[in-house]
Amino acid sequence: MSTYTEKTHIVFLDIPDRISRKIDLIRERYSNSKLPYKTHLTLKQDEDFLIDDKKIVNIVSGTLINQGPIRVKISKVNYKKNKQGWNIFFPAKSKSLVQLVSDLSKILEPFIDQNSPRAFLSTKWERSDRFYPHISIRGTSDKVKFAELFQKIQNERFNLELPLTFLCDHVTVAKWNSDKWKKIKTIKLQNAK
Repeated sequence: MSTYTEKTHIVFLDIPDRISRKIDLIRERYSNSKLPYKTHLTLKQDEDFLIDDKKIVNIVSGTLINQGPIRVKISKVNYKKNKQGWNIFFPAKSKSLVQLVSDLSKILEPFIDQNSPRAFLSTKWERSDRFYPHISIRGTSDKVKFAELFQKIQNERFNLELPLTFLCDHVTVAKWNSDKWKKIKTIKLQNAK
């Protein structure tokens, strides 16, 4: 059961629909439950904040004021071991993505609820050498199931020519609502000045 509350927010870099729909088909096939949100790149991982929706949107919008569309390149499915188990994902490369994640993490850090059970966990990761931009497909904690699962996903036909480069020009701020992320606001990225 999730420990997310009405204070839990997240910031996504939206992936173009023509690509996210193809990846979502695979994510749905291998998911144990309903997907909480369409395929995306996370810019600020879930945290509990002590400010309201409007304030978070204003902070994120202000941070993105001079941010133009972000060029992202994804390559073939890969995996990493983490504290929870294994993450199967598309690696994402972008010159500006890692810096943007770090910037948002620093700007939102003072507003995190320090009494939250997950307080600062994602913030520390976002600014560490272990951070890697990615599009998650599936996570698992069982090593045996992981090996079989990774092999199946690796053999999937995503109907994507990899490596694939695309532009992302929208960012969404969302909050947790029961069993999914509910969009608060989508911000269009303008051409940098």
